Amino acid sequence: TPLVAGEFPVACSVPGHKEAGMVGTLTVTSE
Repeated sequence: TPLVAGEFPVACSVPGHKEAGMVGTLTVTSE
């Protein structure tokens, strides 16, 4: 369970995938 709201970068950990664009943003909101 996330403890802090915010936007956090995420990327695929398979070699070469991050460089190929497999990235995104995880958005956590408070209830």
